[in-house]
Amino acid sequence: MITCVIAFPMHGVFGALSDKVGRRPIYIFGAVFAAVCIFPFFYLLESGSFYLILLGYILLINIGHNSINAVQPSFFTELFGPNVRYSGASIGSQLGAIVAGGFTPFIAKALTAYNGGDWKLVSIYVVIVSLASAAAAYFGPETSRHDLNENVNPGSTVEDRDIS
Repeated sequence: MITCVIAFPMHGVFGALSDKVGRRPIYIFGAVFAAVCIFPFFYLLESGSFYLILLGYILLINIGHNSINAVQPSFFTELFGPNVRYSGASIGSQLGAIVAGGFTPFIAKALTAYNGGDWKLVSIYVVIVSLASAAAAYFGPETSRHDLNENVNPGSTVEDRDIS
């Protein structure tokens, strides 16, 4: 509940920051932060201390997750030109949610069962998908400063487009 209360202002902070520095840097930051924090997160959970567990959740959820979640809707929407924006953003995010969100609990359970109840393989899985997400954002275009009426060339950068 505490992390949910903190999430509300954190989304605004990361959203506003992405308007200033761009969507990609914030998204990449969140993905890398999650990759770096996943092992400490599980160690904090194992501590049994309410305050350390809370700290782990605040770090992973309110910084790692919320920085991605705050910019993902605008970042994904801005990846598509006006003629396919609704379909592109919707289909892409929904298929991603089905594949990543749908199968991840089963993958985590299988990895935990395979490893005798230990969470380390789950952490490695999180690191891999977080870094893959960061790489995808890194190689994608920055979308925050272009005209939304213009079609975005996925291989272009802001510098390649006339944004005046």
